[in-house]
Amino acid sequence: MQSGANPVALGVILGPLIESNLRLSLLLDVRGEYILFTRPICMVLIALLILTVAVPPVLKKLTRRSAGTPTE
Repeated sequence: MQSGANPVALGVILGPLIESNLRLSLLLDVRGEYILFTRPICMVLIALLILTVAVPPVLKKLTRRSAGTPTE
């Protein structure tokens, strides 16, 4: 048996709660969705998301190049 929380279970349980709170916060703020780009913590989370998506393909390409295997 796995230790820790199952990501699917967390998504099913917390997803609707997070979505409704995000919608509420966007409706209550005058600036709308721009609040996501003006708060420092949001900027940090967006930067981490971009790094999480962008870095693995670059590392994969670099490791293939250094190993001498042809790239796609």
